[in-house]
Amino acid sequence: MGSGRTKHDAIPEQVRAYMSGRMIIPEFVKRSKVETMVTDSAVKAIVDDLMNNLTSGKHAHGYIFVKDVSDAFDIGSKLHGEEVLKQ
Repeated sequence: MGSGRTKHDAIPEQVRAYMSGRMIIPEFVKRSKVETMVTDSAVKAIVDDLMNNLTSGKHAHGYIFVKDVSDAFDIGSKLHGEEVLKQ
């Protein structure tokens, strides 16, 4: 849930299970957060695809953060590095 800097659209007010007939502007709206780990070679293609496809919507906004991960380990299979991501 977040307030953000975007204009919030009015929604019908709901009191318990009944609609009151009034419209309200919510203080918070639902947001999505996606986290994923990919190989270094796939980062540019994924970011380009997101930038091209997500900006076409009415409320397309947000941030994309790219962080370095030094290593990854799969405890069950004893794999590490990029092999973990290729499973």
